[in-house]
Amino acid sequence: MIKPNEFAPGGHPWSPHQLQIFNEILAAPQASFVLDACAGASKTTTLVELVTRIVASGVKPHTIQCLSFNKKIAEALAEKMPPGTRSSTMNALGHAALRATLPVSRPHVDAWKEANIWRNGIPAFGSLEKAEQKAILDAYNGVKIAGLCLHPEEYRWDLCLDLPDFNAEFVTKRKLAPLAPHGAAARFLDHLESNTMELDPRDWHESFLEVFTADLYASLAHGSISFLDQLYLSAVMTQVSLPTFPHVLVDEAQDLGPLEHKILTKVVSKFPQGRLIGVGDRAQAIYAFKGAHYDSLDRLAKRFEANWLSLPVSYRCPQAVVREAQLLDPRIQVWEHAKEGTVDRTRDWTFATLARPSTILCRVNYPLVQAGLQLIQAGIGAKFLGRDFETNLRNFFEQWWKKSKILPGMFLAIEAEIRKLEDKKDKYKASRVADNLACLKAIAEQYNAQDFKQLADGITDLFNSPGPITLASIHKAKGLEWMHVYLLRPDLLPHPNATSDDDLQQESNMQYVAVTRAQDTFTYLDKPLDQ
Repeated sequence: MIKPNEFAPGGHPWSPHQLQIFNEILAAPQASFVLDACAGASKTTTLVELVTRIVASGVKPHTIQCLSFNKKIAEALAEKMPPGTRSSTMNALGHAALRATLPVSRPHVDAWKEANIWRNGIPAFGSLEKAEQKAILDAYNGVKIAGLCLHPEEYRWDLCLDLPDFNAEFVTKRKLAPLAPHGAAARFLDHLESNTMELDPRDWHESFLEVFTADLYASLAHGSISFLDQLYLSAVMTQVSLPTFPHVLVDEAQDLGPLEHKILTKVVSKFPQGRLIGVGDRAQAIYAFKGAHYDSLDRLAKRFEANWLSLPVSYRCPQAVVREAQLLDPRIQVWEHAKEGTVDRTRDWTFATLARPSTILCRVNYPLVQAGLQLIQAGIGAKFLGRDFETNLRNFFEQWWKKSKILPGMFLAIEAEIRKLEDKKDKYKASRVADNLACLKAIAEQYNAQDFKQLADGITDLFNSPGPITLASIHKAKGLEWMHVYLLRPDLLPHPNATSDDDLQQESNMQYVAVTRAQDTFTYLDKPLDQ
């Protein structure tokens, strides 16, 4: 017999907000709810207790489905939830549905499916630099993330005739229901134009149509699916039947995009009326650039006619940090037992005076590279969070050194490209290129690099020099926490290129994310590194 917990973990009584959530959701067993939970609001603990009380009220555990964004979180949640409840990722849910739908005994996952189709099917793709290949793949995957399909007349089924076991009748019967009007090709071309320096999008229109057709055929006829397909096909194919549940809980709901929203409409039971309980934080919505709805929580509330509840008390952040965060989002509240903590702003600092261990965050990459180089030079050392930064910088370097004979010539060529982009008023692309150039120049200067190999060795040394201080972009820091957090170059928030209201809101959200990573102290480092 499952019984609710009288007290929260640590012996503290449940807060009035937590009790309100338990009581209102239990009192309306068919109503949907959106929980606006601030940073550090103990939402996992609250969700576990909520499900415990729902089961204790007589709801059968197997009718409850919890959805998380990655396998690690889903597994951790499954260990805490009452026995019999279901906890998985949306990808796992989609994969199981595709296994039941696709005409193969066991669909197989090809993590590099999209890249392999481009590489094997389009000869010109293989001759491109890595950065240019990445731009094409990002544009291509962006179309699928948006849930777009080709117009029926755009599919190149005739080009699949040479593929093994091609069955035109089978393929054409698999009708698609796009989440938005047909426009996949136009979206691909627009995205490619805004994210590449030298490729002419018009040269890749026909290739896109061929790849998109071959990609769909590989899924439908041979069961070859990527991780993105687990969401995309589950969302857009009318034939894919996802399991339905009367009670669906989804975590980090502020980061959902079109595919996830469509999947939820399939998973939440209609008869009898099912309900969605979405949990997220409006102020931590910072992934619009990856296709997430910037107003995901509001869209969920409207789509499911959900009631709003809140978890406004931060149990992670000390009082001073919460007061700072309130300047960005007044909804966050102080826990009455929280320590005071500190928020500081200083120009009088050196790397030797920083707490160890600690974490330095920044809006852009170049100051982090500067910091890493100076920490190594000072004998302190630093580690970069994640490998994406290094990979992207190497790809950029490789793209340009192959076009130049000497290192100074490469720098001059990149500077000319920046001026060209600025003349075209393409400020976003110009700033990205300038940021990468500044990183390469700083590494070259630090290691006295005279040629391409010495610069490549410097990149390796920088990103493989462990130390007590962690360096991370704000995007990478989301979901994490540290005792001591520093924000480097706070003058870059908001980013100079952010001009629209939506852009400025994302920038404000990023500063909020940075501030609320701190468990003890948060410090703005105002002094530029070159002083």
